[in-house]
Amino acid sequence: MTKAVIRSQIKQKRKEVTAYEIDRASRQITSQITSCKRFEDAETIFLYAAFNVEIQTRFLDEFARSKGKKTAYPKIQSDIGEISFYCINSLKELQAQSYRTMKIYEPDPQLHKKVLPAKNDIIIVPGLAFDLQGNRIGYGGGFYDKYLKSYPEVYKLGICMDFQLFNQIPAEVFDVKIDGIVTETSYYLPF
Repeated sequence: MTKAVIRSQIKQKRKEVTAYEIDRASRQITSQITSCKRFEDAETIFLYAAFNVEIQTRFLDEFARSKGKKTAYPKIQSDIGEISFYCINSLKELQAQSYRTMKIYEPDPQLHKKVLPAKNDIIIVPGLAFDLQGNRIGYGGGFYDKYLKSYPEVYKLGICMDFQLFNQIPAEVFDVKIDGIVTETSYYLPF
C-alpha cells in the first residue's frame, strides 16, 4: 500500500472511533509512558495539542507538570516549512490556528519561550500510522521529519491506537524513524 492509501484508510477508520474510546486510549497510553524510567529522567516533554480524533496529550501534560517537568508544544512556520517548540504554563495559553484544513492549537512565540530538546527529553510524535520498524506516516507536511533530523539524540515516541500500527509501511529516505511506540495495549521499543 502507498502512504496515500494508508492515510485515507486510517482517516476513515478514525471516523468510527468514539470520544470515549479516544479518552480511554489516551489515559492508558499516558499510564504506560509515565511509568517508564525514560519519562522519569526527562526534564521537558515535547507534546502536540491533539485535534480531531488524535490521542489526547492533555493527560500526559497534566501528569508531567505534577512531577515538575516542563511541557512544550509546536508552532508551525509554514512559510519556511518548519516547526519550533515553546514551553507553556497552561493548555489554556494555546491559541487556535488554521493550517490547511486543520485547526491546530499552538503557542504564541511572543508570549512563550522557545526550547530545544536535550538528550534525556522525550518528544511525542503524532502520526496517522506507525510500523514495528519505527517508520511513521504523518499528515504529509514533513515538519516533524525535518525537526527530528536536527535532534537525533532526543527520544522520539509515537503514540497511537492499535489499529494505526502496521507490521510495515512505506518509508522514504527523508523519513526519520522513531524510537518507540505506545498504543493503548502495548509499548514497543527499541527498534
